[in-house]
Amino acid sequence: MPAVENHIDRIALPRSLVGRRRRTYVCTWKFRIGAIVEFHGDRGMVIQHTRTAMGRELYLIWFRVGDERPYRWVLGSALNHTH
Repeated sequence: MPAVENHIDRIALPRSLVGRRRRTYVCTWKFRIGAIVEFHGDRGMVIQHTRTAMGRELYLIWFRVGDERPYRWVLGSALNHTH
């Protein structure tokens, strides 16, 4: 019996089945989680960070417990470091 070849050319596959290379995205953040930051004169702590579809940094900030809005999503460009 002849040997059966199991290899299929990539071109012969439908586009939905063709594997695509994924980019590994390595980024550096302006603020680390747990950092104390300032937003319009109020100090808060970075709880979480993510990126928008356009690649801008978005941070979840926790402010005082008695504040009306203790958690806020803020763009990184609106935050300042506190020392």
